[in-house]
Amino acid sequence: MSPLYRLPLISYQVSFPVLLADGAVTENEIIIIGRFFSLAEEINRGLDNAAEMVLSGDQQKIQQEFNRNCLKAKAMIEAREGLESLFDEAIKILKSKLSLKWWSLGSINIKRKR
Repeated sequence: MSPLYRLPLISYQVSFPVLLADGAVTENEIIIIGRFFSLAEEINRGLDNAAEMVLSGDQQKIQQEFNRNCLKAKAMIEAREGLESLFDEAIKILKSKLSLKWWSLGSINIKRKR
């Protein structure tokens, strides 16, 4: 059965465009955060699909959706060939941005325009 909750995406949807507009993220950080939240959206869609499969009663399709979601979750949390997991990389970036003073973000843009 599919859980009733989904991975929260609202902070990404609201905050990420602001970070982009302020120039507060590097190209590499954009790629990592984008991959992480893209995968989170895919997992949420998979959970929605699993919920629909439960209603249909098709056990084979439920199992297929479960297996796909497990692969996506593993891709998010398992370390990759000498790299940290996508989750760990994204959390590290987010923590570094949270430690910034909110008023310093505006100065990033100002400094670049000079």
